[in-house]
Amino acid sequence: MGKVVGGDDFSAPYVHLSEYGKVADKYIGRIQGINKYVIMPNHIHMIIVIDNQENGTMWASSPTQSIPQMIKSLKTLISKEIGFSIFQRSYYDHIIRNEKDYERICEYIDTNPMKWREDEYYAENS
Repeated sequence: MGKVVGGDDFSAPYVHLSEYGKVADKYIGRIQGINKYVIMPNHIHMIIVIDNQENGTMWASSPTQSIPQMIKSLKTLISKEIGFSIFQRSYYDHIIRNEKDYERICEYIDTNPMKWREDEYYAENS
């Protein structure tokens, strides 16, 4: 979805988005609750905040879109615009349960482009 560039004496590494990456960026930006994300050359990291208290009712939870529904919608919209799917079947998720975990994951997302060559998803052609 892009290529990690920079990382020399003059600039920090960042992801230069391909046309597919630009489409993904457009739709990720429309997801309510996206707190932080990075589009890597062949995968995406994001934090989605679900705030049930702000939109919920007093005695029962109001219907909210679940993470699986959000991811399915995101993949569908991107695939429709591109003309085919660029995604694997499933995805990895993690529930952030405390501030320390949140900070660790934010740091991971922020520094992921700098560590691209060490990433488990690194591919020379990405």
